[in-house]
Amino acid sequence: MANDWEVVKFKELYLIPSRNGLSKPKKVRGEGVKFINMGEIFKFDRMFNIPTDRVPVNKKEFDSSELRNNDLLFARQSLVLSGAGKCAIFLGDNEPVVFESHLIRVRPDEKKVYSEYLYYFFKSPQGRSEIWSITEQGAGQSGIRGSDLENVNVPMPSHQEQKAIAHILGSLDDKIELNRRMNETLEAMAQALFKSWFVDFDPVIDNALAAGKPIPDELLDRAEQRKGIEKKDSPDIQNLFPNEFEFTEEMGWIPKGWVNEPLSSFIEKSNTGADAIQKAPIVDYDTGIKCARIGDFSNNRDIASWGFSNVTAENFEKFKLLKGDILITRTSILGLSKIILEDLSAVYNNGLIRIRVNTNPIYVYQAFQTKEFRTYIDRITGESSTRPNMKISYLLEYPLLHPSTKLLKKASNIFSDSLVKRKELDLQVEIISKLRDTLLPKLISGELRISDAAALVDEAI
Repeated sequence: MANDWEVVKFKELYLIPSRNGLSKPKKVRGEGVKFINMGEIFKFDRMFNIPTDRVPVNKKEFDSSELRNNDLLFARQSLVLSGAGKCAIFLGDNEPVVFESHLIRVRPDEKKVYSEYLYYFFKSPQGRSEIWSITEQGAGQSGIRGSDLENVNVPMPSHQEQKAIAHILGSLDDKIELNRRMNETLEAMAQALFKSWFVDFDPVIDNALAAGKPIPDELLDRAEQRKGIEKKDSPDIQNLFPNEFEFTEEMGWIPKGWVNEPLSSFIEKSNTGADAIQKAPIVDYDTGIKCARIGDFSNNRDIASWGFSNVTAENFEKFKLLKGDILITRTSILGLSKIILEDLSAVYNNGLIRIRVNTNPIYVYQAFQTKEFRTYIDRITGESSTRPNMKISYLLEYPLLHPSTKLLKKASNIFSDSLVKRKELDLQVEIISKLRDTLLPKLISGELRISDAAALVDEAI
């Protein structure tokens, strides 16, 4: 297997010479051709119809920097060593795309090598080792040169084997991407439903129109929109909403009978994590206690991916998480939240606020996903602060509407079903990602037979 594979210099596999992209200052960006930046290469490994910035380009610039299907992109520079030389593959777009000067484009000769095999090679420990061997570390950043990239060593199984390796790993990545998109769709649907019910008050407007009740002037435009929309809420849900509005000094017009209360009225207990937990060493193996950190939120890692820390018995009792607890980031990226859906042995550090809701935590969590909550967080912390920090006392002042108990229960059940489905998808992503990461080095090194790997993948997906 691997012992029979030829090893060649990367440049022998190029269709055309590698090149850097276009230098376009921020002041000219906004309109024109799609433009892949450094940010995209660290966000997307496999690029297909991804969202990007736009820049104006002339014909000469476009001809030199156009991306075509199966082109490889490498990060020339990174603030961290692990990011230097990161590889992504461009799988296509519905419109023309170019790339920026901090990236290196390599267009493989498909007659000699399968591009997706190269992509997975450069993601493997073997490929990363080759990249690190040409990485230069300077003041504040690390980087590679295109002239050095040409000379890295690439193992070359047969074209059929290359394609099989890429297919096996690609099928896992396809399933991961499908699950993530399904998750995004479920999340968007839940947010849209919450907004319709508890921000725009659509069912109340519909009931008021049906009953001939007056619509406040501020809601007339919305009422006109609702007249032409097919109503999708079932009667048992629709009937839980009132058919009138009443005016309040704090929030203006709200559904009649609903109460405007601060978040504190929903809360049984709230506090930040322990500084001792913040400083406790992360343990990479299955010992200690799972610990939530800000990085888990900014990278949207599921609980299954949280690291472990050495935590004292005293801190565990004080900062342990229970089912229904909500965690909110209070430093760095503010206002990101997660809700704990199951019993687990875990704590959280002092970059997070835990709130324990007395009733309907799902409703409170869903309120934290709205634009209105984000606007409130920005206002109480100050968007221009270089070291933002959210105080619990300010968070607990956030105004929340309290509908009827029956409606809250019904809504919470609906949002809970969505959250459970999303968690199941996240768990599948976690399992499949681990399988992909296990198979990758073994396939690239030839340690594992392709037929054995294919069987494992068929079983997983």
